[in-house]
Amino acid sequence: MRYFLHTAATILSIASIIICGCAVSGKVTDFNKKTTYVNSIYLDDPGTLRVHDGNAVRELRLDKIKSLRISADVSKMFDRELYYLAEIVFKDGKIIGSFDDKRAKAYISINRTLYGDAQGSEYRIMLNDVLKIDFGIR
Repeated sequence: MRYFLHTAATILSIASIIICGCAVSGKVTDFNKKTTYVNSIYLDDPGTLRVHDGNAVRELRLDKIKSLRISADVSKMFDRELYYLAEIVFKDGKIIGSFDDKRAKAYISINRTLYGDAQGSEYRIMLNDVLKIDFGIR
């Protein structure tokens, strides 16, 4: 029974990644400036990036994003979650958030774990340890 439950949970996790379409590849740079090329990047449940943009909270799919930059220097609490300042560039060229004081700000929830495969082994990092992600790079 335990094996069946474990197998079912694994199948559901893989199915949610495939259905969500959030599994992408990219280059992850952590706050120590170490860069790792990661395949099959995805976030823990629900699989989307939670963004506080203006007065709204948005859930963004990773496969729509070209690059994500995160600054731990500016943070805020919203709905009992910690958010860091971010700049998100979409594949279609749209940008939300900025580190420039004159432009609108966006913040991402950093209480999430990013998973993937790096050099044949499992890769896992908390978003609060990420400086930058460039998606679509192998």
